[in-house]
Amino acid sequence: MDGVPSIHLHFNRDGTCTGDPGEPQVRLNHVHDLERIQEDLSSWRIDAKNLARTNVVVALLVFLFRSFRNFVWTLLLAPATIFTDPLGTLAAATVFPIVNVGVALCCAGFWIGGKIGLGRLIDLIGATYADSYSMPNWPSQNLFGTETMEALQAARPILQGDVQTTEPQTVSTQEDNPDFTLLSTNRIFSVPLARVFLAMSAIVYERKDALVNEAADIIYQASKKFTKGSHQYDVEVQKAQAKLVQSEQTIKTWAAKMGLAFDGVSDLSSNSSAFASLFATPVGSSQKPFIVLCFKGTTPIDYAEWLVDASISKTGASVWFGPGSGAAHEGFYTDLFGRPGADGSNAYGSILCTLKQLAQRMKAGGHLAADEKIPLWVCGHSLGAAVASLAYARFLHSEQDLGEDLQLRDCYTFGTPRVGNGDFASAFEGSLISPIDRGVILWRIINNLDVVCRVPPGLGDNEMLRSNLSALSVLNYAHLGPSITLRPARIPWKAPYYGLGSLGTFHETTKVKVVGGRSGDISQDEAVHGYIDSRGNNPLRWLMSLIPSPLYDHFPASYDEHLSNAVSSTSDRFSSGGSAALDMVRSTRTYASDQVSRAREGIQHQVQDVKKQGQRVIGAAQDVGHAAAQGGYELAEDIGKDIKKEVQKRM
Repeated sequence: MDGVPSIHLHFNRDGTCTGDPGEPQVRLNHVHDLERIQEDLSSWRIDAKNLARTNVVVALLVFLFRSFRNFVWTLLLAPATIFTDPLGTLAAATVFPIVNVGVALCCAGFWIGGKIGLGRLIDLIGATYADSYSMPNWPSQNLFGTETMEALQAARPILQGDVQTTEPQTVSTQEDNPDFTLLSTNRIFSVPLARVFLAMSAIVYERKDALVNEAADIIYQASKKFTKGSHQYDVEVQKAQAKLVQSEQTIKTWAAKMGLAFDGVSDLSSNSSAFASLFATPVGSSQKPFIVLCFKGTTPIDYAEWLVDASISKTGASVWFGPGSGAAHEGFYTDLFGRPGADGSNAYGSILCTLKQLAQRMKAGGHLAADEKIPLWVCGHSLGAAVASLAYARFLHSEQDLGEDLQLRDCYTFGTPRVGNGDFASAFEGSLISPIDRGVILWRIINNLDVVCRVPPGLGDNEMLRSNLSALSVLNYAHLGPSITLRPARIPWKAPYYGLGSLGTFHETTKVKVVGGRSGDISQDEAVHGYIDSRGNNPLRWLMSLIPSPLYDHFPASYDEHLSNAVSSTSDRFSSGGSAALDMVRSTRTYASDQVSRAREGIQHQVQDVKKQGQRVIGAAQDVGHAAAQGGYELAEDIGKDIKKEVQKRM
C-alpha cells in the first residue's frame, strides 16, 4: 500500500531476526526486567501473592481469602458501615460471595480442562480454523488485514502530531460583552485511530509466553552462575534475547506489514501473561516518529494471573498520585508500581527508562528539530486497559516523568474494568482539566453489553454519589475517563451507533467530534451483509458468535465490528450521568415511539385509502344512478311514443 515503508523480516533458526526494525537496547532492557522479576519470584521473601501467580491452587485460595478478608476488615475497622452503607454491606454479604465462588469454580473448571488436554485442543482448533491465532483473536482475523492498514494511513496525521485532538474554544476579552460561560473545549475521537489501537491491543495476545518463561530462566540462571559483564554472561543474555524475539515473531511480522517496529518492554510483575510493549516508527525512518505504549491483558487460560488480578481489594494510591488521590485496585496497581518493600521489578521504572532511550534514539536518527517532541500514545484491552489507565493517570499527574523528548497524547482503552475508588477517579478528572484546555484525554471505549466493563461493581462513576460512599465500601469503585459505548447496527439502536458518557460536571459544555467514521447511516440490509461477510465460511467464527453478548462483546473482533458502524458526528456535550441501562431505556423508548408513529401513520394512510375507495364507490353509484335514470327516461319516452302511435292507428 502507498505510504507504507517496506520492512522485510527473516527469522533465523537461532532465534535472531534479520531486518528487525526494533531496538536492541529495548530488548536488552526487557531481558534485565525479566531477570529482576525472576529474582523476586524466587526470593526467600516470596509472599502468597507471588506464589499465587505461578500456582492456580494458591491463586484460588488467595482469591477467596482476600474477598473474605476485605469483608472482615470492613466490619472491624468501621462497624458502623453496616448502618451507614447498608447497600454495600448487603452486596458484600450476598452478591460478592456468589460472584467470587462462581468465578473460582469457572477458573477451577478451566484448570481441570487444561489438565486433561484442553490447552492442546485449543491450540489445535486455533491452528485449524484461526490461522494459529490464540483464543482471544479467534474471531479477529479481519482485524489484522488491509482495513487496519488503511486506518493507520488515515490516522497517521494525528499519530505523528500534525493534527491536534483538542481544540480550545477561547473567548475574546476584547468583546464588549464576552460570555465567559462558553469557555469549553472540543475533543476529537478518531475512529481510524481507535481501530489501529484496537488491532495493536489484540495482536499482542499472540506472544508465546512459554518462550518468555524460557528467556527468564536463562537469564536468571546466568545471573547465578556468571559475573555480570563477563563473556559467559553476555552469551546467555543473547540467548535470552533470541527467545524473546521468537516469542514475538507473530507480532513483529504484523507490525512490519504496518511499517512499524515492535518490542516488548516489561512483564510487569510476572514473567508471562500481561506485559507492556511499544509500537513505533522505525528509527531512521523518513516518516515523522510516534510511539504507542500498548499493554496486554491476561488471557482466559492464565487462571492464576486472572484470579490475582480479579481480587476485589484496594490499596492506597497516594505514593504515586499524591495526597487525597484515594485508592486503586490492588492487583492492577501492584502490577505496574510494585509492592511496598519488594526487591523485584518496578514495571513503571522499566517502561520510563525504555521510553526515554527510544525517544533519544529517534531524535538522533530522525528528522526532528531539537525542540520537537515525539508523540506518545497509550492503549490496551481488558486487564491491559486497566494497567494502561493507571500508567496514563501517572503520566497526567507527573508529565515530567517522560522527559524532554516525549509529548503525551491521548489514551484509548477497550473493555476496561473499574480501577479505583471515587476519590481516585476525581483526582484523575482533575488532572485532565489542569489546565482546562489540556490537550489530552482518555477515551474509555465500551462495547455494548461487555461484562468486563461492569466489574468490579461500583457506584463511584456517578460524581454526585462519590462523597456519600464510604472509603471501605465494596461498591466504592469507579472508572477513569469519559466513555464511548459502541452499539450494533440493529434494532433498537440507531445512528450514530454509539453513546457518550459523562465527563464530569466541569465538562458539561465539552463538544465531542467523532471523525473518520461512516458518512451516513447504515441500513439494516448492509448491517446483515456486513455481519455475514465478517464471518465468511469459517465455522469457528460462526460458533463463537453464539456466545452470549455480555461475553462475546468483550472480544476485540466485536469491538472492531461495532467501531466500523460508527457515524461521524458532533455532540453538543456529554450526557450527564449516562449509563448503559439508561441508554438502553432511552433507545428502546425511542424505538417504541418510532413504531407507534409508524403505526399511526399507517392507520392514517389506510383510513385515507378507505375514504378514497368509498368516494370512488359513491361516484360509481352516482354514475350508475344517472345512467339508470337516463335509460329509464329514454325508455319511458320510447314507450310513450309507441302508445301514441298505436292510439293513432286505432282512431
